[in-house]
Parts: sequence; C-alpha cells; structure tokens
Amino acid sequence: MEQALGVIDLRGFSPLQADVEFVHFMITVLHDYYPDRFARILLVDAPSGFASFWDKVRPLLHRYSNLADFVTAEEACQRYFTPGTAPTELMQR
Repeated sequence: MEQALGVIDLRGFSPLQADVEFVHFMITVLHDYYPDRFARILLVDAPSGFASFWDKVRPLLHRYSNLADFVTAEEACQRYFTPGTAPTELMQR
C-alpha cells in the first residue's frame, strides 16, 4: 500500500484560526476512509501559540499522533525530500 506524506504549513498560525471541529472531521474522514495512508505528517514552522491547539487535537489522533513531526521548513526539505523535489513554498523562505 502506498503511503502519503502530509505537509501542514503552520507559518502565521494564530489561535483565531484554530478550528477543533474541522480538525476532528478531517481526522474522522482520514481514519475511516483512508486508514494507514499517512507515513508521516510534517507540522512545519509551528509558532509557540500552536502548542495549546495541539494539546486539544493530539488526543483526537490516538496512535496517529506519533506520525506528527514538528520541523522547520529547512529541516523538512533536507530530511524528507531529495534535492529539487521539495514544494516551492517550503524552499522560498
């Protein structure tokens, strides 16, 4: 089975954008219709204000929370992409 790499750009995240209900919906859809499809989910450039939102979301993920990897854009490009294949949004920082 093929697995995907999820990349979530959190640059500029603010608590006003936090929508726990939407995240719960997305988790349910992914869990019920696409189980075990994600190999890793990169949470890129998470600001310090994201921590309180993550504390609410993490329990909803159950074992999938282990797939989350907090990285900088530079780390994501170096660790998860071969040269020239990283999304341009990550490289243009």
